[in-house]
Amino acid sequence: MNIKHYPKNWKEIVAKGSSRSCGRCECLGQCGLHNRSGQRRCEEMNGQKAKWARGKVVLTTAHLCHHADCDNVDHLAHMCNRCH
Repeated sequence: MNIKHYPKNWKEIVAKGSSRSCGRCECLGQCGLHNRSGQRRCEEMNGQKAKWARGKVVLTTAHLCHHADCDNVDHLAHMCNRCH
């Protein structure tokens, strides 16, 4: 991650996404792992032991639009390390 490519208020933007997610991964199948039987949300919770991977879940902010300079909260999702 090169911070130069992100908006100056990135920490504020991340906080909005973090509060929206309530500590749960927001992936609805964008990663390709959760859409086998229709769209469903990932079950991973921040700071908990991972259900589908090894180790502890760490939620990070993913750009669904794939543009690091985007500051539109609707284009961002709080995702676990597996989905992101």
